[in-house]
Parts: sequence; structure tokens; C-alpha cells
Amino acid sequence: MIHAHEGVTSSEYQTFVKVVNQLLLHIPLTPSMAILLIQDSTLKISYDRGISPEIKLTIQNKCIDLEKKKDSISLDGTFEYMVKEILYEGELSTLCIVFPEQLWNTFEKQTVLKSLTDEVLITSQHESFLEEATTKILKQTNYRIDWTSLADGLVDVVKNTYYQTVSVTILEKVGTDLMITATTNEVFQNTDFVPITTIKQKNSRVFYTIIKNVGSFQHFLAIALKKDSAFYGYLLFGSSPSFTRDQSFLRKIEKHSNDMIELFIQGYELEKAQYHSRNQDLLLQVTKKLHSSMNIGEVLNDIIEVIKDVFPGFSVKVMLSHEWQGDESMNIYLLNYRDNEENKTVEKVYLTGTIEIDVNEKHNKKSVYVPLRGRQGIYGVLEISSLQQQFFTKSELSFIELLADIGGNAFENTELYQQSQRLIHDLQLINEMSQEINSNLKMSDTVHFIISQIVDSFHAEEVGILMMNDNQATLIKGSTTYFEKQGINEYIDRLIKKVIEEQEAVYLGDSRKERGFESFDYQSILAIPMKRMKELKGIFIVMHKKPFHFSFDNFKLLRSLIHHCTLAFSNSIMHEELERLVITDHLTGLYTRSYLDGQIEQSLANDMKGTFLLLDIDNFKNINDTFGHQVGDDILKQVAQLMKDKTRAHDIVARWGGEELAIYLPRIDKEAGHLIAQRIVESVALHTEPKVTVSCGVAHWEARNIDQIGVKTLVDQADKALYVAKNGGKNQVIS
Repeated sequence: MIHAHEGVTSSEYQTFVKVVNQLLLHIPLTPSMAILLIQDSTLKISYDRGISPEIKLTIQNKCIDLEKKKDSISLDGTFEYMVKEILYEGELSTLCIVFPEQLWNTFEKQTVLKSLTDEVLITSQHESFLEEATTKILKQTNYRIDWTSLADGLVDVVKNTYYQTVSVTILEKVGTDLMITATTNEVFQNTDFVPITTIKQKNSRVFYTIIKNVGSFQHFLAIALKKDSAFYGYLLFGSSPSFTRDQSFLRKIEKHSNDMIELFIQGYELEKAQYHSRNQDLLLQVTKKLHSSMNIGEVLNDIIEVIKDVFPGFSVKVMLSHEWQGDESMNIYLLNYRDNEENKTVEKVYLTGTIEIDVNEKHNKKSVYVPLRGRQGIYGVLEISSLQQQFFTKSELSFIELLADIGGNAFENTELYQQSQRLIHDLQLINEMSQEINSNLKMSDTVHFIISQIVDSFHAEEVGILMMNDNQATLIKGSTTYFEKQGINEYIDRLIKKVIEEQEAVYLGDSRKERGFESFDYQSILAIPMKRMKELKGIFIVMHKKPFHFSFDNFKLLRSLIHHCTLAFSNSIMHEELERLVITDHLTGLYTRSYLDGQIEQSLANDMKGTFLLLDIDNFKNINDTFGHQVGDDILKQVAQLMKDKTRAHDIVARWGGEELAIYLPRIDKEAGHLIAQRIVESVALHTEPKVTVSCGVAHWEARNIDQIGVKTLVDQADKALYVAKNGGKNQVIS
């Protein structure tokens, strides 16, 4: 007996009667059998036979509990409950059929249930499917009439109407293939393209076709989406063999397909128009943005982000020529010319400036390579890849190419801007260095300024300056730590010889690849010659431990700097030499008396104390008379060197006149001065040849008696002490 509960319409009741009748035709009438229709945990209609009211209530509650399990089978020891979710009169409902547990086996029950519900429910639904589908799709997509939304909407409608009995696949024509826009077919979900040739096209808009090797869905009903001479794709319906044989379905589709075809054609044209409009807007925005930026990193990042926005799910990589810096965190790399197929494609695109498409079947990847072209050259290659085997339409490739050209031109503008900025900076640096060097003729200041500028401007770790004289190099004081400690070692000597031999600058990006430098710690080396009137005057050596630290632009700039600085540097050397000659005795190499006087005056003004030593070579006239003046000159040189050896670097050792010599010891007290004098006297007696001795007078001053002390007073005191030493037996020190 059929029981209709509250809210059941006549149409729902009639459909339920059909379902029951179909089931009873295939299932023998047995006691204790029930068929229930449940919706939202509420029993709507039921049929039962031979079941007591108490058992009936238990069965109803059990079926309501099983509603959420959808397609399932359950046992409770007495009954077997077969549950199936269906679309019943446009609403999701649950059909529950209750058998005695002993009736048939489970497989037979599932087979009967599936075929009967398919036959009863689908037969009643597909008659008006295409008529009603348009409205359902528009509702499903919130009335968005574009190709993608319509495809997704049709998929949802088919799922809700036919479940697993009927599949639908929406195919878009792309080149010679059909791209799958959306599908309910599990077989098609693992691919992206179907060759057009696999569908046996008929003249009619709606036709049956067979596609081989697509699993159980081999028979399809195809709706060709055509407009005049334009062909956009297919709506492809697949079904079980029993349903495919239902020719009435084909007739219904043919009768009501025009509205669906027109709807999808309009959606296709609208989406392409929207896509073109959006791309134009994006190109305009990108053009404005890229040309407003003068930062290469920002330019490249904007290009990558736009492509990812237009083609979601694709990977984007930029490969730049070696003049630029890579940044792998932004997917920016340097061009690599290794011997493999992918990079051969990249190299071809970079060299020819043409787009190339590459299919890597091993990694299931399809890539398009686009050159970043400017007006003056190609700056890199753009790679867009997908692991999903998707493909680009002709319009999409044109869009990518146009975007890459915009990026290439913006890249070029950025490069030109940065080049101009670098040129301005370089000219300023050259100008500043030239002015500073020319305004200061002191050698030590010139060396310090040049080295500090090179370290700051080129981030160099070591800078050495060598002066040349008859192809012999002398390291200039003030060079950085490595040169001060190592001097001219085997590596520096090789560089010097290379510059002398080639008479040109040397640029080593990775010195360890050069013969003789395999173990050298510094891999980036610039050796720039200083030339004056085609003559090699010196060499600048600039080094860094990291390979390729100095760019070729750094090399050119440093060479230009050295060229501009050579004259000023030579002038500093000449000035220093002239100054040295003025304040130095040409025979002994000691300071002159005038220079000594000046240094004593400075010490009297600035220090708290000091000691003055006045020395005289004993019996010097006898040396000249006995051995000649040349030997006498040599004795002066020997004594002068012994005096230097026994004093500090900042002590002033001078030739006072004739055989008299003098030493001024700043900030030294009388006792310490006397000891120094004593060591000098003893050393002269032991280490001269022929043997000579010296006598020494010592004078001292302190701040407490500064008002009574001057240079003349100090000299007079020392001279008196020297006189006492001479008259007291010579070869001694008197304070």
C-alpha cells in the first residue's frame, strides 16, 4: 500500500507510483518489503507490504538515519536496506528499499536497483532536459553568460540530474586540438586535450560518435558549436550503453539543442571579448607601470606577476644575459648555455629573437619561450610552463609576445637610465679624484685618498700601488694590509711581469683558472698600468677573494681613473722627491741642519721635553789625509747608518756640517737620551771600517724651563758638552 504524507504533490505521487511499479515488475512480491522516499529527514511517500505498524515505524526511523549515507547498503539482522540518493522532481531525495535479508544476493539487488531507478527517473527527466537546462545553468552561474561559467554550470546541472549515468564534457577548439574546459567524465579529467580527428564529425549539429580508448564511456552524443564558418567546440554527452541505445534521447536533444548552442556561442564570444578587453587594460596598466619604474628588479617582478594573473597555474621564469644579476627567490636566473635540450631552446630564442614552444614528454611539461626584446638588443628569455599540458591559443601567444616586448623595452629604458646614472657617477668620481689629487701634492695623502676611493667605489679588499724604475717595482707605502705584509711575492711578481710584457691592463675574473694562480686566495684581480709618455711609471693592483667580483664596467672605470690620476700621481712623486732633496743631505741621506732646526722648534712648541745629541767623528782629518776623501765620505755614510739603526723612525737624524752629526729625540728625557748616545758611540767604535770613534755632547729641555730654552740655547749646551768630551779623551758621551 502507498502512503502519501503531508506536502506531497500529485506529480510527486505519480512519479513514485511509476518507480514502485517498475520495481515490482523486476522484484517478486514478497512479504516484509518496503519502498520509502525521504527528503530532508522527513518521510514523504512510502510503500509497504506485509509489515506490522511497529516494524514499519522501526524501518522508517532506520531509513531516515541512513539518509546521510547516500548510496549504501546496511543490514540489521532482519532487513537489508538499500539507499540511493536521487534527484526527484527537481529536489535531492533519498530512495530507501527494504528487503528481507534472505532475498537474493547483494550484487543482484544493486544491479536491479541501479537499472530501475535509472530507467524510471532518467526517462522522465531527459525529455525536458535541454529546455530546462538553460534556465538552470543561468541560475547556477548567477546569469553570467561567459564560456567558462556556462561550462561549469552545465557540469553541475548534469551532475544533479543524471549523477553517474550521464557525463558531459565541454570542449573548446584550440589549434588542431580540443581543449577540455570542464567535464564530469573521470577519464577526461586526467588530460587537457582531445585531438579533433578522434571525433567523427557528421554534417548535422547533433550526432553520435565513438571515441576509442576512453574507458567505459566510448559512445558519445556530440553537439557541435558552430556559427557560420566559425567552429568553437563541442558539448559531448556520454552514457552507459543501455542509455545510448535510447534513440528518443537523441531526438529530444536534436529538437531542443538550438537554444543551448546559441547560449554557448554567445558565452564564447563574450568571454573572448572580455578576455581581449582585459588584456588591453592590463597591457595599458603594465606599460604605464613599467615605464614609470627605473628599477630592473621591479620591472621583472611586474612582468612575472601579470603573466601569473593572466595565466593562473602556470610557472614563470626569467633568464637574463650574463651582464645582469639573478635572483632565484623571484624566479630570475642567468642564461646557462649547458649542453641540454631545454637550454638549446633558450639559446635559440635568445640568439634569434623568435618564440619557441617546447614539449618535454619526460617531465610531462609544455613550455613557451619568449625573447625580452628591446630596440637595441635582446636582454633575456621569458619561460612560461605548465605541468598540465595546457596550450596557448594564437591570441594568447600574441599577448605574451606583446607583454614581453613591452617588458624588453622597459628593461632597455631602465638599463639606459642606469647606464646614464653610472656614467654621471663615474664622471663625478673621476672629477673629484682629479681635483683632490691635483690640490694636494703630498705623496702620503695622495696614496691614502686614492686607495680609500678605490676601496669605497669598487668594494675592493686589497689595493696595492707599485712604482716602476727600470722595470723594477717598488711597493708604495700606504698600500693595504696584504701588500704591506706580503710585499712583492710570487703572485704579485707574475702580475707585474704580465703587465710589463703586454703593456696593457690585466683583468682576471677567476684567477684560479690562470696558470700560476691556481692556489691564489684572491680570484678577482685588476692590474692597471700607469703610463706617462708611453713609459710605464707604475701599476695599480686591485683584488677581491670572490670570483667575478669586479664587473667589466668596474674595470673600464678604474682604467679611466688611473689614466686621469697618472699625471697628478707623477707630480706628487716628483714633488715628494724634490722636497726630500731639499731637506736631505745628498751624501749621507740624513736630514739637513735647517730641517732639524725646524723640527726642534715644533717640538719646543708642542712637546713636554726633548733631548739633543751633537756628535763629531774623532780625528776625521787624519782619515782624509791617510785614506783619501772618498774613504772619508764612506765613513760618514757608515756612521750615519749606525745612527739611524739606533734611533726610532720619528727621531730626527741630521748632518750638522762637515764631520759633525746631530740627533733630536722628541719626548725623551735626559737619562734615556744619554743611553741612546752611549749605544751609538759604542756601535761606531765596533762597526766602522776603517775604525773610527765619535764624541757626543747631550743637551736636554723640559717644559718647566721652556722660557729659558730655544734652539740656539739647546745647541750651545750640546756643543759645550761635546767640547768637554773631545778634550777629555774622545770616544765618550758628556751630558
